[in-house]
Amino acid sequence: MQSRECLSIYYPQKAMETIGKNWRDQYEKWQPRFVIHVSDMPSQRVLFHYNGHGVPKPTANGEIWLFNKSYTQYIPLPISNLDSWLKTPSIYVFDCSAAGMVVCLPSLALFDCSAAGMVVNAFIELLDCGTPNYPGSSRDCILLAACESHETLPQSAEFPADVFTSCLTTPIKMTLRW
Repeated sequence: MQSRECLSIYYPQKAMETIGKNWRDQYEKWQPRFVIHVSDMPSQRVLFHYNGHGVPKPTANGEIWLFNKSYTQYIPLPISNLDSWLKTPSIYVFDCSAAGMVVCLPSLALFDCSAAGMVVNAFIELLDCGTPNYPGSSRDCILLAACESHETLPQSAEFPADVFTSCLTTPIKMTLRW
């Protein structure tokens, strides 16, 4: 039986390879034309999928946490650095507790978080990026966050460890199961 979650790792040295393969498989089932490749074309959308399970929550300073190469230490990565590397257009998926902390960073100016009743799991309307002279814009991003800045992800034996990712990549299965 195939695992219903991407996060099914028993050995840290295999973590990146296994999680990446599971995500790739799930995204390809959802979108068969989904191709993972390196591209230097500014009009193509980049997908950044952050799985923050097992690391500290994002900080109020706008940092997410990564493991070092030997999986023995946490390393902070400022979201502003990530944003400058990825450029736009891009899709950010933050599957971690307090994911809303990242979405509402003033330095990114991606969301107006002052709006009452803001739904963090919303997305920004896309600009027309099909033109050859597309300059890019910080508003040309899709941001998906698992929860608000003050929330913790659900933890239960009934749910996959990465329930948000599972809802995105296998929505029918998740709907029927839960």
